[in-house]
Amino acid sequence: MRAIHVGILLSYDYKYLPTCLSCIYDYADKITLAIDKNRLTWNGEKYEFDESFLQKVLDKDTAHKISIYEDDFAIPNLTTMQCDCRERKLLYEFMGSSDLDAWHIQIDSDEYFIDFRGFVNCLHDIEKSYTGNITVMPKLVTIFRKVENGIIIAEDTNSVFFPVASIGGCRFNPAKDEIKLKVPFIVLHQSWGRDETEIRFKIENWGHNRDFDTNAYFEFWRSVNQYNAPYIHDCHPLGKKSGWNKLIYKQGEIENIIEELQSDNSPIGFNKSLIRQAKRNRAIQTLKESTIGKRLIPIVKYVLRKR
Repeated sequence: MRAIHVGILLSYDYKYLPTCLSCIYDYADKITLAIDKNRLTWNGEKYEFDESFLQKVLDKDTAHKISIYEDDFAIPNLTTMQCDCRERKLLYEFMGSSDLDAWHIQIDSDEYFIDFRGFVNCLHDIEKSYTGNITVMPKLVTIFRKVENGIIIAEDTNSVFFPVASIGGCRFNPAKDEIKLKVPFIVLHQSWGRDETEIRFKIENWGHNRDFDTNAYFEFWRSVNQYNAPYIHDCHPLGKKSGWNKLIYKQGEIENIIEELQSDNSPIGFNKSLIRQAKRNRAIQTLKESTIGKRLIPIVKYVLRKR
């Protein structure tokens, strides 16, 4: 079986790491924490960091799985999104997953795996059926806001799946010939579930800070509570097509929500038909990107419209 290598990005939200680690530690073979050596965001802004934090994490690493990777991840002439992709690629190379027979998994410190054991078992089932480059995509569930006595979750009618586990590439840096496989596992994203100071800092320094009016969206976010949430729809900051069709209030703390999601999602066996469908999707995409496909597809669409 392939080893399970997990890379975790740390930044100003490092305090969420203990929850993240508690979800994956027992079933990972190797864990690497990546953090900017100058404690800068991708936007080049300095953030406060408790320098004793990393040592405390290592002190609890009884199985000696965790290592620290510090580098210069804030490049002034790159956009925040370019810095994001660059850091993930450097982390992938640092962990040596391109040279080893391993699954490379990338998550952020505020992303919490639901049933990581089941997900790992699923990866091992996949590798029995497919040996090429691949990215496996679980479902992302986003926390929109923490409110009194609970949290508000942003729900997507069309489930959002995002790249997490790869062979041959890594998150946002895929192998060119990979297939993409969606699997019914969940990652709970702390995301917008923070206090106002953190959210203000987040939207000014994350990878999408230039993609929407951050001030206007911040004021909208502040106005949402457990009472008006059911009446709000299609509220993703990047537009309606990005999801978040409705908001749902759940009572309890993050740990309670993780337990609830864990109990609601029993282990799921791998279906080999998913590989066949992923191969077909890849073949269709390759055709669309080819010279012949670019010439042929518009003609086919035109003929179909005429019928």
